[in-house]
Amino acid sequence: MFLVSNSAYGDEQVASIAEGEPAPFDGTLFNIEAAARILVELENADEACQIKIDHELGVQQAELDLTIANLDASLAACNSICEERIQIYRDQSLYFQEELTNRKSWHPAWGFVGGVLLGSGITIGITHAVSNALEN
Repeated sequence: MFLVSNSAYGDEQVASIAEGEPAPFDGTLFNIEAAARILVELENADEACQIKIDHELGVQQAELDLTIANLDASLAACNSICEERIQIYRDQSLYFQEELTNRKSWHPAWGFVGGVLLGSGITIGITHAVSNALEN
């Protein structure tokens, strides 16, 4: 495989040199074909990196859009529930207001108290009449 890939690039030559050889510093020399291959690989790496970034940004955008859509649906449901509760409370309030305005002028407790007092009065009166009748 190494031989096939090397032959695909043509006559690339890479050579290491040391100080004192016909170069002013230690390093590696590339011929034009090798330098061209390295430049193409770098450009492809930039493009591949940009493609990966675009893909990841697209995935993240889709996830955030889904989250926003779910939160919007949740908010709409909460608003609907709150509106229904408010309407129920309004209906109850109106019902109680109508009950207060349609109410009789006297409270049923007054009827109970009056009945107890009247019954007590009758009982006392009968008791008094009976005791007077027995004394005579």
